[in-house]
Amino acid sequence: MSTSIYLFILSLVINSAGNVLTLVTSAKIHPSYLGAAYWTAAEANLSVAFGWNLFWTFLILGVLTTILNAILVGHWIWRRAIGNLVFMVPFSALIQIFQDFFIGKYLFFKGFPPANSDGMIAFYIGLNFVGVALIGTEFPFISG
Repeated sequence: MSTSIYLFILSLVINSAGNVLTLVTSAKIHPSYLGAAYWTAAEANLSVAFGWNLFWTFLILGVLTTILNAILVGHWIWRRAIGNLVFMVPFSALIQIFQDFFIGKYLFFKGFPPANSDGMIAFYIGLNFVGVALIGTEFPFISG
């Protein structure tokens, strides 16, 4: 596997984990004063509004964004559309997997509990910062 494909996969995992960490930690503190990335928060709210899981919400909104982009540019670019799908499908799937993990849908992890103490609130604030750092992680040494 080439280095660029390996780093692309690694960046998908890191970015999706960071996005979900900001969502989950924000939801565990009441009143919620932590935030998430704009698109992530918007898509999470849409998933609640429409009753969809995060996978379908991220994928559908990504496809609609690709279509809107083509309309605004004035023409359809197949390479761009396929590239967006190559990103959106695994990213959406990883978002769903990490959300299921962090809220406790898997047998081996019961999910994060609500923050009922100052210590837990501080822990979730720190974890939220970790999520933001993961979202912002780039690989500047890749030329390309």
